[in-house]
Amino acid sequence: MPSKTKPGPEALAFIVAALKADKNVSYKEVKERADKKGLSIFPVMYGRAKALLGMRSEEHTSELQSPDHLVCRLLLEKK
Repeated sequence: MPSKTKPGPEALAFIVAALKADKNVSYKEVKERADKKGLSIFPVMYGRAKALLGMRSEEHTSELQSPDHLVCRLLLEKK
């Protein structure tokens, strides 16, 4: 098993890609796939990815407006 990396834009992009491929994929399934690739992910990242894709209500997306998440949002929009 590869050593795990710290969570970052790559991990969030991985979750987004998994959700784009299958909008019903569970956190557990994404976590298992991420573990195999050596990516560290957490439930909050799964929720943020769903919000970025419009899979959650507006109240869940308000936290994504912070500057901390701007880089992740911009990276995802470029893809």
